[in-house]
Amino acid sequence: MAGPQTKDYYGTLGVKKAATADEIRKAFRKLARKYHPDVNPGDKKAEEKFKEISEANDVLSEKFICQAQIGPNSLTSKQITRGRTTPPIRYT
Repeated sequence: MAGPQTKDYYGTLGVKKAATADEIRKAFRKLARKYHPDVNPGDKKAEEKFKEISEANDVLSEKFICQAQIGPNSLTSKQITRGRTTPPIRYT
């Protein structure tokens, strides 16, 4: 039995794995213009390709959003599991 296949979202958008958020956004917009269903009415292949690049953009954009939210004042998983909603007070 074959396991679930992982998708290469970077490959779908035609960018390197080290691509920045801006490079990913530009690649998505370029491909979205090319494969958008309004530009290709009735073309099922273009519609499927548009769905693939939209999914890739959503996943990779979410990755960058999550990375941007992690910082020195972010909550740790240990704090979250204890029900804390604010960072602990640090006395100097």
